[in-house]
Amino acid sequence: MFRSNRSVFNQPDARPWLGWLVCVAIATGCGGQEQAASPVAHKQQATAPAVAPQPADVAAAACPEVADAPDPLPGVQPHHNQLEYWLGLAEELGDLDQPLMTGEQIANHNQAMLPGPKLREGVLREVGQAARYDLLGPVHGRGLKLQLNRRLEFLQLKFEKGSYLNGDGSRVEGKQLEAFRTVEEVPPLHPELRIALAPIPIHCSPRVDGYYTKSLDKDFDRNRCATAQPQEVVQVLASWTSDMVLARTSYALGWIHVDAPLSPPVSRVSAEHFLTGPHLRAGVDLEIRTAAGHSLPMPFGTLLPEIPGSRQQVWVATLEGVTTGSPTEATAAASSRRPMTRRAFLTDAFAYLGQPYGWGGHAGGRDCSRFLMDLFAGFGLQLPRHSSHQAVAGPRVIDVPEDASRQQRLRLLDEAERAGVALLHFPGHIMLYLGRDEAGVPMALHSFAEYIEPCEGRAAGAPAGKRETLVKVGAVKVSNLELGKGSSRKSFLQRLTRIAVFGPEPSQI
Repeated sequence: MFRSNRSVFNQPDARPWLGWLVCVAIATGCGGQEQAASPVAHKQQATAPAVAPQPADVAAAACPEVADAPDPLPGVQPHHNQLEYWLGLAEELGDLDQPLMTGEQIANHNQAMLPGPKLREGVLREVGQAARYDLLGPVHGRGLKLQLNRRLEFLQLKFEKGSYLNGDGSRVEGKQLEAFRTVEEVPPLHPELRIALAPIPIHCSPRVDGYYTKSLDKDFDRNRCATAQPQEVVQVLASWTSDMVLARTSYALGWIHVDAPLSPPVSRVSAEHFLTGPHLRAGVDLEIRTAAGHSLPMPFGTLLPEIPGSRQQVWVATLEGVTTGSPTEATAAASSRRPMTRRAFLTDAFAYLGQPYGWGGHAGGRDCSRFLMDLFAGFGLQLPRHSSHQAVAGPRVIDVPEDASRQQRLRLLDEAERAGVALLHFPGHIMLYLGRDEAGVPMALHSFAEYIEPCEGRAAGAPAGKRETLVKVGAVKVSNLELGKGSSRKSFLQRLTRIAVFGPEPSQI
């Protein structure tokens, strides 16, 4: 389904799709050195002074289980957070204003993200779902039933093993499991195209309450598959329970509350404007002044369909339906019709710096894959929602062998950077590669929740959690790829498995 040119450095490995699961930006920590042993005795065999045992509370303070990340992150200098610094380095790769992908290439890419007939009908069971949903096409009940039942079966297994728990730590069992039964038939489908008027949680199952891993961390609700953002198309498919309806966006399938803030049904033509653009992207939190004189707030990153032939006039959905409007600050919105150049792409990317992280859109944040999906959408290029899908969505995909040395990994990164915009993936996370700094250290911009930092004295090969600290980040940050070195999770660089490259055809480089 994807147009991939594999690197000749290695052989591609066949990996199953990860389906509906939302990526989590669980990263690993900043490296540290093991403390060397002290010399023991001198030639008179005098014994070294006895060292009093360290109190447990002192040891714990020296190696806390959880800590907040420093700002900037370890190994990050102030200039690493400056757009101008990276633009200066990128000039060495060529013209910053040369388009990396043509409009035709982007259109072909977007078409490749949609499912083919066999996949829609659910025939290719082992392949899984498509990267994006075609909300303007017919809804196929057979494929829909297959996707839903595979998800419900997955959840049943998680509950049976006790891997997912209720928010109070109790098991999901008894009558609670009725919501997760597989279906013989999908309820009658009555598809309606509507527009989200505010953030709408898309639940992975037909219940509102969350479920969590054993840590019971409320920031990671496993029932939060995604969040429909304001002015995105939501296709309501069917009533499910008294308070939940089955729905999907172009990138996620799940359940939303029956009272979710949606516009009235819109026409197929109107929905097409919102889905395919071209769009204006809000570069800051701004306001749209409607034709009726009303002022509508739009958060940073919102995409609004441009009216053809107008000057920054857009379509905007309200409780009454679709109307026209324009930004009150003309310079605060950029068109997706812009060429996707290195300069424009990096400029947009750094506008997200410091934006909050949020699993599945929790608390208004963006997780690793949502950050990249929104970033590319500003240039009209549609990415899948999940990191595992994004890792194979580029026109070119480079596989990183597990046994690749540091130098081999750096060569692959250099190769990818020369070829275009590079996304770096390891299971559960994806990042935007910035390149190597002036000291040759590889660095990335990404939205992530945390990393693991080894404490002084951690022995090589020690089990997870032994003398290491979980460091909370919770934002879009610049980091180097050495974070995690010496921890149980290893460094970002050591964990890389794939690189997706978005750029010109190899013959054009």
